[in-house]
Formats: sequence, C-alpha cells, structure tokens
Amino acid sequence: MATSVNQPVTLLKGHKDSVLCLDISDTVLNERSLLATGSEDSTARIWDLRTNKAVWGFKDFEDAVTSVKFASDKCPYQFFVSSGVKVHGYDLRNVESPIMTTPSITYEANEDEINQIAINEKSTLLATCDDNGEVKVIDISTQKLVKRFRQSHNNIAMSVSFRAKKPWEVFSGGLDNQLIQWDFSRGSPIQVFDMSEDIDQQQANQLVNPPFVNSISISSDGKVVASGLGDGTIQILAAGAKSGSRGKNSWNKGRLYGGHSYSVAQVMFNQSGDKLASAGNEGIITIWDTSDLLKNISNNTTENLCPIVNQFHPEPFDKINALAFVDQLFVAGTGTSPNARGAVAIYNL
Repeated sequence: MATSVNQPVTLLKGHKDSVLCLDISDTVLNERSLLATGSEDSTARIWDLRTNKAVWGFKDFEDAVTSVKFASDKCPYQFFVSSGVKVHGYDLRNVESPIMTTPSITYEANEDEINQIAINEKSTLLATCDDNGEVKVIDISTQKLVKRFRQSHNNIAMSVSFRAKKPWEVFSGGLDNQLIQWDFSRGSPIQVFDMSEDIDQQQANQLVNPPFVNSISISSDGKVVASGLGDGTIQILAAGAKSGSRGKNSWNKGRLYGGHSYSVAQVMFNQSGDKLASAGNEGIITIWDTSDLLKNISNNTTENLCPIVNQFHPEPFDKINALAFVDQLFVAGTGTSPNARGAVAIYNL
C-alpha cells in the first residue's frame, strides 16, 4: 500500500514541550467529551473536544508526565497522572480553579520511574509498571499495595493493562522481550510469552532489532491482546478455550508483518475493536482491519490476518509518542516542524 501524508483536521496546542501520553474519557462529563494529555514540560491538561479548548491544567510535578488515565464510567470524576515515581489522583468534581497544583491523593509505591498506569473496569485498582521492571497493583481507595508480583521483568517494563472481563488479570510488557499475563490475586504469572520465540523465520531476514514489548492494547471485550514490538512487528494473542489450569487460556497466536520498517512504539484498538492503529519509529501510522481477526486466527488464516486499510505519515510529526483512538485518531509526537512542538493532532480516517 502506498504511504500518504495525512494532514490533521485539528491541532491542539498549549504544552511547551512534547506530549508523551494521551487518554480519552469513556464518559461524557458535564456534557464534555474529554481528552487528557501529559507532557515533557511536566504538566498535564484536559481538553474539551467539543470546543478543542483546555478546561483543566495540572502542574508543579517534579518530572515529565509519563502517563495520564481517566477512571472508568463507574467513577467518571477520577483522573490520574504519573510523574517520576509517583501517581497523583484528582477529583474533578466542584473544581474551583482550572489550574490544579495539589492532588487529592498521591500514591508512592514505586521506586523507579513509572512508564504507564492502568485502571481496572470498576475503578478500584491502579496498576503501574516502571524502569525497575516491576508491576504493582494498588487499591485506589486505601492507597495500599494489593500485590507486588514475585517475578518481575528483568528489564524496563514499558506497558501495563488490565484485561477487560477478567477481574484478576493484568498484562505487562517490557524490554526483556516478554509479555506476561498475571493473576494478581496470586501475584504470579499465568503465562509468559517470549516474543523472540514467535518470529516467523521466513520473515526474520528483515528483522534486525530485538522484539522488545513497547506497547500493549487489549480489546474492549478482553479477547485480543496486541503488542507493538521492537522488531517492527505486532504480536496478536486471541483467546481460545480455557485449559482449566489456573484460568489459563489456550491463546491463538498471530504476527502482523509489513506495517513498519522500524520499532513499533504504539498500538491502540479503537473502542469497537474492529480497527487497530500502530505507530512506528519511522514515523508511519498503520491502520489494520481487525473485524475478522478472531475468525481468521481460529481458522489458522494468518497470511492476511488483519489487512492494512490505511497507512500514512502524520503531519507535523516525525516520531509518534502516543495514540488515542475512537472514531478519530489522536496523535502526539515530535518533529522539526514548529507545529509539532507541544501539539496533539486529530485525524479523520
């Protein structure tokens, strides 16, 4: 497929340095659809997508903001920001000032820089992954550490996500090439997937980088896990029948090739799960059709498992830092263009 250049329909500008992370609220709060952004400038913002204006700002963090996360529709007023080794929580009800400098609560369970945070479906638990390779689960209301997993990644843990419809499961991925499915009621792995073992040797000649797990996205029904890898591919796990051993699934595996020539930095399912967006370090965004993924992978149809439906360079960025995906695609990145600095671009697909 020929790669085009896609101009955004809107640029959200306000941060003074690169935007590193994004999240979209799954609820409409005070008649507003909200986008959260966190930046290298050590601030976070929440934008009203009806007006494309920032409605709240969060500052006085000691370090860059590495992850932002809205709680689920169970607790729509909760908002979380990670900066350095801390996670800060905010209550968006009855906010007196649009600029917030003092969080409602701060969680300090981590000893090294946090790379990503995740919130479970009930908004009762918070998961973190950090540069120590550790994954932790914290009770939001009590601030107590629910589980510090006995086995951790032996390199930086880059991504963490609760699995929908499975209240005791968390997935994490790291620079040790491992994707780990955890049962945090036990604090131990259910399964460990070594990405270096799943490479199609017919494709291996084009892959020269280690398959680091840079990013994880889990479909809203919890049935599909996509991992963006350092070798330019995307690993797909699709849930099969349960084996009956500690809740272990017999996962069907597939690998997506041809979308990127460099490391895949980000993967993100849309809300309906019929599309997957991926961003590579060559500055290309690829949109995959995942509507028939479960049928194709269960029938061992891996050659055209997820067709590419769109592929483009997202102006004004040269490198992509973060994605959010609903009907439109939201992109944060870096680039030499003046329009790239501190911006989030919105694209129609």
